[in-house]
Amino acid sequence: MRIYNDAYNNLVPRSFSGQHLKLPGASTTIRMRDHQKRVVWRIIASGSTYVAHSVGAGKTFSLCAAVMEQRRLGLANKPMITVPNHCLAQIAREFLMLYPTARILVADDTNFVKEKRQRFLARVSTGTEDSAKVGI
Repeated sequence: MRIYNDAYNNLVPRSFSGQHLKLPGASTTIRMRDHQKRVVWRIIASGSTYVAHSVGAGKTFSLCAAVMEQRRLGLANKPMITVPNHCLAQIAREFLMLYPTARILVADDTNFVKEKRQRFLARVSTGTEDSAKVGI
């Protein structure tokens, strides 16, 4: 047993704690829970993370906070969140609930119709928005 532990049982998985996160620009009326801050910090520290929390656990706020923090820290220039079409309005609404002053682009039916699509994509590539939301 000692030989096994010395040779193989010496890796400790990294743990993430987002206790130190202040989230500048986030609404003060919304209080992020500890597990949400852990996800935000894990995304910032590792670059990508699979968030498999149950429904209602606050995944949307976690992802929005991670996007804004990555942008603030210079880790992402033009972040994009891609969601199913039926979730697009909800994601945009919750993003602005958490970050009321955020400038986001939403590729909804009014912005992404064929006549306006080219202009929308030009705004995505040249604009100064904080994030873009695209439905699939």
